Parts: sequence; C-alpha cells; structure tokens
Amino acid sequence: MAIADETGWERLFHALGPAGDLPAILTALCGSDSDAAGEAFAALWPRVFAGGRLTPATPKAVRHLVSVLHDPALGAGDHTIRPGVLFLLREIARVTADAEEVRHHAAVDGNVQDWLAGHLAHPSPPAVHEWSDGDGPGRVLLHNAVVDSFGLLPQVFAAVWPIPAAWPARTRVMAAAATAMLVRHPELADRRSEVIAYHQETARHTADRHDCAGLVLGLGELGVAPRDWLDDPRLAVRTCAALAPALADDAEATEVLIRAAEHPRAFDHSFTEPFVAPAYRVMCPPQLQEGPHRVLIRTVCERVGDFGRLFHAALAAADLRGFDSFAVESGPHDDGYRFVFELDPDWLPRGARLPA
Repeated sequence: MAIADETGWERLFHALGPAGDLPAILTALCGSDSDAAGEAFAALWPRVFAGGRLTPATPKAVRHLVSVLHDPALGAGDHTIRPGVLFLLREIARVTADAEEVRHHAAVDGNVQDWLAGHLAHPSPPAVHEWSDGDGPGRVLLHNAVVDSFGLLPQVFAAVWPIPAAWPARTRVMAAAATAMLVRHPELADRRSEVIAYHQETARHTADRHDCAGLVLGLGELGVAPRDWLDDPRLAVRTCAALAPALADDAEATEVLIRAAEHPRAFDHSFTEPFVAPAYRVMCPPQLQEGPHRVLIRTVCERVGDFGRLFHAALAAADLRGFDSFAVESGPHDDGYRFVFELDPDWLPRGARLPA
C-alpha cells in the first residue's frame, strides 16, 4: 500500500530528522521483498519510537500501521513483521500513559512554529536525543505526539480486537500483550473484562511455555492475581505469575520468586523448549524486554526485606558477572530495612562472607 501525499510528511519530523523518508519505509512493509520489509521495520523503530520518545511522525505512522495490520502483504512473507508491528503498537500505548500529565505542556505557539520551520530547513538537524536546551520549543511537539498517539489507542484496539483466530499462536499472544496496554485508555475500560477472559482462557489451553508465560504476565498487567499458575511445573510460567503486582503481598508468590532468584540464569532460559537452536534460547515475552533476571531481582528485592531470605539469591547474582554484575546495598531506608541490587563491576554484599 503506497502512502498518499496528503499525509503531510514534509511538515513532520521523526527522532532522526525530517519525516520525508517514512512513506517509503512504511510502503516497503507491504512490498514484495521480505528482506526489504525487514529492513524497513528495523528502520521504523528508531524513527517513531526512539527509546520511548514519540515524535510528530509517530501518530501518522500509527494510523498507517493500523490500516495495514490485517493486510496479507504485511511483511512480504516475513512472518515476524506482524507481531513486530503489534509489539511496536503496544510500546507506543505503554509510553503514552502520562498523556494527561503532558497535555498542558503541549500548547503550540509562534515560538514553536518558528523552531519547527528552522528544524525542517536545517541541512542536518540533530537527532532528538542530541537536542540542546535551545530545542525547548521542539519538546512541545514531542508532548503533542504523546497526546495525539494516546488519542489513537481506541482505533488501535479496534484493529486488534477481537484477535483473529487465523493468526499464528505467537502473533495472537503478541496481540494480547498489546490489548493489555490498550485497555488502560479510559474509553476502553469496559473492554477490560473481555481481554482478561481471553488471557485466562488462552493461557489455560496453551502448551507453549513462552506463550503461557506471556499471557500470565499480561494478567498481571491487567491487575489480576494469577494464583492458578503459581504451582505450574514450568519455571517461566510460575515465576511470571508470581511477578504480578496483585500478588506483591502473597506469601506463596514471594517464595516462588525467592527460589527463582537463586537460579537467575535458569529463569532467563526458561521461556523456550529444551534443545532449541542457540539463537532462540533467550527469547522472552514482550513484558520482560529489560531482561528476565533483571525484572526478577528487582521485584524480589522490593518485596523481601529480610536479607537472610535473599542471601542465596545474592550469591547467585554474583555469578552473573561477565554479562551483568550486581551489588547488594544493605541498610535502613525510610520505608524499612531493604536490600537493593545495583549494577556494579565489583560485587560483594556489604558485610557478607562467601563460604570457604
């Protein structure tokens, strides 16, 4: 599907500069070359979602992605593109949660218009992450992008829901992950129960540990306490159930997290079936993009105030040296005695002794 000229891309910018290159990128997603579609999708991310920064081009891109979401040509035969688009839409929904807070910073005046004209006319404008204090007017447009993207979430939901049964299982799970974010919009509050029911029913009937864990994490995001999965024989599933915020004070869930934290690498690798190819051994649900063991360690430290219960987990964290090294800071805090893992090249819990 070609992008119509009236979209007004020439008056927009994305995170890397003027948005004039986006029509070709978006068109390539539904072209005839799967390699070109993959390259286009890779190019799309840093432009419309630069580490969580939304830009004036983002709402326009969202409208186009919604329009092609069910297009059989999407991905040009690359079956990873559609779930990738769903993940992008989920992440855009996630970072628009503070849309109401930034709305009062989104008023466009003459200074903003002048800044925009200069930015678009610049032969090599700085990327958003390189902006200086003088680019303050441009940040007003970034606030507008958040507000405008938030306003599109009901349209995104209408494109995703109901989730087509014909989509592959992994794509359906990604779509479910997107809906868990989308129903945070006040206009979609009455659809929350449907989305919860879908997560619960699908999780009960899926044998794939990755998919089940993702659905259980989605239940946690939806405010559900997924106790039925705390005794699941699959490490990934029971640990993801225990991570649910609604189970923060649940003794059984806390014990599951403590035991999992004693083997953080096992949790990292628990989302794929045994004996898969190396490239697929660390594949985690979209809710854990910062890294499964990071989420696990942070959560267990937030919930457990007794270092004696965390000691073996702390020793296991020490063994993460090489790709992640953690330190444990212990001491009194305003809300009690807590132990917090922090990144540090030289790990040793203060006052702790390693076994001889």
